[in-house]
Amino acid sequence: MIMSKIFFSFFFFIFSVAAFPQPGLHGQYRLPNGLDVELFRTGDTWSGKIVGLNDFNGGQVLDVKNPDKSRRNIPLKGLVIIRGLTYDPEEKIWTGGTMYAPEKGMEFDLKITRRTPEGLEVVGSKLFLRKTLFWKRLTPSSS
Repeated sequence: MIMSKIFFSFFFFIFSVAAFPQPGLHGQYRLPNGLDVELFRTGDTWSGKIVGLNDFNGGQVLDVKNPDKSRRNIPLKGLVIIRGLTYDPEEKIWTGGTMYAPEKGMEFDLKITRRTPEGLEVVGSKLFLRKTLFWKRLTPSSS
């Protein structure tokens, strides 16, 4: 009985991993606004935090444009600004994410439409506005 449970658990694990492979996004990327962001896995979704400022927005180091005034003294470095990206194996894109833009104090919908060795093609949108950008990879791909 125990052997059959172990076999079933092992079989289920192998099948679930093989049936739903999810390409990784791990690494650091330079955004067009100068921020360096590290993408990492959080459970079933991907998130991203600021790891480098590079004289962002004329030297901005705090979240001074946050609409919540109580959060305007929070340092940008270490701030998680990307949440909730999930991989869609049929479309082969990451969708359902949000991204906070500290230079504007606004949140946008985010999806990643293409992954290359050089970086990521991302699409940010808010209401009917949409913009496609490229994030340059700073670290070698680990996936």
